[in-house]
Amino acid sequence: SALFGLGAILMALLLARRWFGPVRGFLVALLVVFSPLGTHLSMRALQDTCFAFVAIAAFFFYDRCWRERRAADAYALGVVLLAGFLAKESMAMLYPAFMAAGLLYARRTGWRHKIHLAVPFVLAPLAHLAIIGWLSGGLSEAISTYRAYSAMQGKIHYAIQFHSGPWYRNLLDLTQLSPL
Repeated sequence: SALFGLGAILMALLLARRWFGPVRGFLVALLVVFSPLGTHLSMRALQDTCFAFVAIAAFFFYDRCWRERRAADAYALGVVLLAGFLAKESMAMLYPAFMAAGLLYARRTGWRHKIHLAVPFVLAPLAHLAIIGWLSGGLSEAISTYRAYSAMQGKIHYAIQFHSGPWYRNLLDLTQLSPL
């Protein structure tokens, strides 16, 4: 958890420096260090600090794909997106944010030569489904496992403590996970 927390801070520093410059980027990284985000992530589970690192890395490589023309960045974006899906299926919840960022980038640079960026966003969830299906012995087994876990949500102490609440709780959690 500490390793991914440190990685998330460093990735936030790298990304914020690209977006805001060195001084403001450092201040954003300090905000990530001293915000309630770290405490909240630590209370929830190890996978949340991992997911925060992966989500920030995904935006970092997405930014590099728009600003620089390197195939390695598109491959890195695909790997990071796949890691995000393997950590949490809620990686799909970030797709609208990527689309909004893409629209902002396209206003400056246009869509020309950027259509290939859709490939990692399509291949990552497909690879995730293939890996989950392979590990669980088929997609039907994976689906039945998800259904069984969903049925147990009201009986697991961790789930009761951290996953119960109003219907908009997931939206509040998402805003806590995205201070930038």
